[in-house]
Amino acid sequence: MKNFLKKLDKEWNLKVCAIIVFSLIFLVLSKYHSFSWDTYLLNSLVFYFVLPILVILFIFRDKLKDYGIRVGDWKTSLKWIGIFTGIMVAITLLSLLFPSIVDYYGRNYNLSAYLLKLLRYGVYLIGWEFLFRGFMLFGLEKRFGKSAIFIVLIPFVLLHFGKPEVETLGTILSGVVLGWIALKGRNFWSAWLLHFLTGVLMYGFANFLV
Repeated sequence: MKNFLKKLDKEWNLKVCAIIVFSLIFLVLSKYHSFSWDTYLLNSLVFYFVLPILVILFIFRDKLKDYGIRVGDWKTSLKWIGIFTGIMVAITLLSLLFPSIVDYYGRNYNLSAYLLKLLRYGVYLIGWEFLFRGFMLFGLEKRFGKSAIFIVLIPFVLLHFGKPEVETLGTILSGVVLGWIALKGRNFWSAWLLHFLTGVLMYGFANFLV
């Protein structure tokens, strides 16, 4: 049996297959099973954060730090987060030229509602970013190297369907940037922070500048 599994692993790379299959299962479960209380937050935290962690610890028997749950190279992370956030200021301002962006993000929030939205959005993104830039990206990196960024890009872009077209097209580039910065800093938190700051800009500009 052990020899059979070794041969199978050599031919198929069982961990790569498991990471992809588990990720698809988590995405499907989050689509068809919603929590009755605060679906927005709980679906992300449970299906995209807690369940992948359980798989890492009890099925793969790996360390969480190998999947980006670590400080990593925080100086490099902060440097690139600062650079890309500056770029995102310009891109976000240009995006306000598209009525679909303003309609989607401009919800007429007052300041307290805006801050509450950002708090919930930040927590929500922890699960979202860990599934893509933690569990999938670092899990697939050992087999595919930096090309894993583009494998993760497929579900990441598809899950933006329903948002404005210009934003969904933009996620092709932003997904590459988020994956690159996660690998550069050796943690998924850098991708989470950059993604969160982008949301801060989008909701802020659409609500308070337009």
